[in-house]
Amino acid sequence: MQPAADKLNKVIQGEKLCGKEKMARIPVRIAPLPRAQLLRKPKWIRASFIGTAAVSELKKVLRSKGGEKQVKYR
Repeated sequence: MQPAADKLNKVIQGEKLCGKEKMARIPVRIAPLPRAQLLRKPKWIRASFIGTAAVSELKKVLRSKGGEKQVKYR
């Protein structure tokens, strides 16, 4: 037996599993679908938010170099 395979089968309490060791313990395997087979989201689920003037002002302040300008909240 290989030492790596032995470690996969044996779990030690308090020792964290990472990467392959962690994934090997999951009993269900789900292969990702190719991009061409993924279904598009329906139009009703897509929403766009343009924002308000206050949001635009806040973005400007946060993106500015200094960011020293104070924003007045209502």
